[in-house]
Amino acid sequence: RSDTRPITSLASQDLEPDRLSHVAERLTVALSGVCGCHSESQTPSAGLRLCGYPIKIEPTTALHASTNGHRIKITSGMLHFFASDDELAFVLAHELSHILLGHAGAFNGVSPVTAETEADSLGIRIVSRASFDTEVAAEFPERMARSYPEMNRLSGPYPSPAKRVTMIRAALREDSGPQIDARPTGNCAG
Repeated sequence: RSDTRPITSLASQDLEPDRLSHVAERLTVALSGVCGCHSESQTPSAGLRLCGYPIKIEPTTALHASTNGHRIKITSGMLHFFASDDELAFVLAHELSHILLGHAGAFNGVSPVTAETEADSLGIRIVSRASFDTEVAAEFPERMARSYPEMNRLSGPYPSPAKRVTMIRAALREDSGPQIDARPTGNCAG
């Protein structure tokens, strides 16, 4: 089970929004004009945004990122866990993919495994378009599972870390799955 105690060190938290802002800006610029994404500058008044969607940092040591279809939520614990901007970019692109593919809420009738596979596949394409390292997409779940072995024993509707790595590696080898739609409006799945 994840530790959900609040993080109390403000000094370490102050660095994370800058890193998050930089990666979100790079992803947004790469998608500007496609997928219905629009570029907004990362200003303090606008808050952190990815393709116009607000990003909220939850101050907890839990490792978690999610979306409700209107905003992306990521924990400070997850931000501290990332070993590189490439890992952060993949997780943000994955959550944005859920929004763009209409998976918010109960995945709109799509099974959780299918939704996660589609979001990983489109996330890889988004990360590639922004010139981040796509190989990190498969390495990240492996690293999480090594660091937190209890993740391998979790049950539920989502794919296990090992299954997820297999699916991501297949998506990296193939050029199938959701594509980035170059139309200036509409969603990202073409």
